Amino acid sequence: MKELSLEDKIKYLWRTERYGRAEFQICPKFVRGKMTDVFIYRRQQPHEKNKEYHLDLLKLLPKWRITEFQIDAWSHKTDNPRIWRNWWCKEHKTIAFDIYVPNDTDTIEFDFHFGDNLTIRFVKEDD
Repeated sequence: MKELSLEDKIKYLWRTERYGRAEFQICPKFVRGKMTDVFIYRRQQPHEKNKEYHLDLLKLLPKWRITEFQIDAWSHKTDNPRIWRNWWCKEHKTIAFDIYVPNDTDTIEFDFHFGDNLTIRFVKEDD
C-alpha cells in the first residue's frame, strides 16, 4: 500500500477498450466523528502496481479535525463522479464507496480547506 502525502496525485486511464471505465473504491475511516484515514483502491485498471493508497490524516494534519468530505470533479467540461454502490467495508469498519470516474479525467487530487473539510477531486491534468 502506497502512503500518500498532501501533494500527491493518483494518475489513471479513465477508459480502456478491455476494462471499460475506470473505477475506484474509497473508504473514509472515522473515529469519534473525526476522519482519521482514507483508503483508495483501483478497480478496472490495466496496470496493477500501486493499486492501493492510504492517506493518514492524523499524521499529515495533526491539528486539523476533518469531519466532512466530498467527492467531485473540477471542470465544467466533464460530468460528476458517479457513486454506484455504498457498502460496509469489513476491513476498515466503515462505509465504502465504489465510484466511476468522470469522462476525460486522469488524476485524483486532494484538497483540504476550512480546517475540517477534505475534497477528493477528479481532474484532467494539462499535458
